[in-house]
Amino acid sequence: MMIVIRILLWLIFLTMTIGGIFSLFFDLTFSYAPLILMTSGFCITLFSSKNKKSFMVILLLIIFGVSIENIGVIYGVPFGSYVYSDYLGIKLLHTPIAIGFAWVMLTILASSFIKNNISLKNLFLGAFILTSFDLIIDPVSVNVMGAWEWESSGIYYGIPLSNFIGWFLTSFLAMIILLIFKPKISYFGKFPGIIILTFFWIISITELMIIPSILGLIIIIYFLIKNTRNLFQKKF
Repeated sequence: MMIVIRILLWLIFLTMTIGGIFSLFFDLTFSYAPLILMTSGFCITLFSSKNKKSFMVILLLIIFGVSIENIGVIYGVPFGSYVYSDYLGIKLLHTPIAIGFAWVMLTILASSFIKNNISLKNLFLGAFILTSFDLIIDPVSVNVMGAWEWESSGIYYGIPLSNFIGWFLTSFLAMIILLIFKPKISYFGKFPGIIILTFFWIISITELMIIPSILGLIIIIYFLIKNTRNLFQKKF
């Protein structure tokens, strides 16, 4: 039964991903598509947890993500002053629940680039990688999707520098959670994150966003090389 559920989740997730890209060219709209995309990806990650502890860590991450975003919207700290539109669907207070799902997928993806032991080097590297994801995602989310709006514009595709400083600091905290509790996620549990990142990368290319396009290409190629090597080493 669980295998059937996982297959259905992957079908929904991939359908929403491909549909989201095609909607840019054919002007297709579906109100709940972003929420379904993030929810299905999150569920795939959640069901990839190998034990109860890992399951609880994933839930802790979503609470962390939604909480820090609500603090950001209400107080303008640590990202700067912004407000979410209704694009991402259902909100928990001021933050779309889909944002919490994204936090989980991207944090787990970032942790796959570093060693699984807590040290300042791994914390800084993990936070840096997670922040680099934001350099790809935010320009598309703000300028193409209109998922949220900044009170004051910045030099990076209209996004203020405070956002990326805030992202690094909160990413550092997220990495602390992961590296302390060390959740065990199956091999394919990291793939929703890279697919989401690829989704935004493709859109950045179509919108001629040079920096997100180049950065996304580097991250995706490195991920594929690293995980292809791991796949052959494990030999399933």
